[in-house]
Amino acid sequence: MRVNAKTKGQGLLETVVAIGVITTGLISVITLVISNLTAQREAALRYRAVNFAREGLEIARNIRDSNWLAGESPWEGLGSPEEAILEFDDSTDEWSFGSAISADAIDNTRLCLAPSGLYVQREFGCPESYDETPFYRTIELQTLACDRVFSRDDELCTSVERSGVDPDAVALTVVARVRWSDAGRSREVELTENLYDWR
Repeated sequence: MRVNAKTKGQGLLETVVAIGVITTGLISVITLVISNLTAQREAALRYRAVNFAREGLEIARNIRDSNWLAGESPWEGLGSPEEAILEFDDSTDEWSFGSAISADAIDNTRLCLAPSGLYVQREFGCPESYDETPFYRTIELQTLACDRVFSRDDELCTSVERSGVDPDAVALTVVARVRWSDAGRSREVELTENLYDWR
């Protein structure tokens, strides 16, 4: 049986087209898998960052509530109005606001995983026995004066005890920022909450 040249060419052309279709499908699947893995990694990092920011707000609220229970000014120990880090004292098991951090010094304030399982922050980097994370957390306090919440003549405004950070403060706006870098791009999560001096 004789095979003519025209039939041979058709078979080769069909094979080339089939290989092209299969290759395009494989490249599409691989691209989809890679983008899915990247999105999962970014979502996991963002989830952790939101939790670190939420923890910062909770620590500020806990300090205010502890002050109330101790009969002190609610703003006692809440740090400066500039961006600061939260420091954990291993000996007393207490959190406190560290000194204000300049933008240049933030790179030395990574969150570290301590051997105890707590995430802590140190002003000069992680000790050797701690594991570094890619996250940096700062807390900023902004005073919310009474006249920004109510009118000056309001009875509630005049009766609120105004002591602590600012004698005119009825609330503090706590801004928790967590920064990290992923695939060469800077990321940031910011959570805000108002803490009032209303028991």
